[in-house]
Amino acid sequence: MVGPPLMDVHKRRERTWLHAFISNSQKMVESGDETAVKLFQENDQMIMPAFNLTEAEIDSIIAHIEFESAAR
Repeated sequence: MVGPPLMDVHKRRERTWLHAFISNSQKMVESGDETAVKLFQENDQMIMPAFNLTEAEIDSIIAHIEFESAAR
């Protein structure tokens, strides 16, 4: 597995945080966001590429995670 588990992540993190992290997690790490830094360290400092996604696209990703989480 690469990266943190995503099942029910929408229950553990605020939507605004998820948007920022999905869009550019490394920027959050560099800004000193405690959660982002911890996840980065726990996952062998694997850098997730920054994505040029719209808010709607990120909402779709979160909706997919919500749907898949509920199905388990």
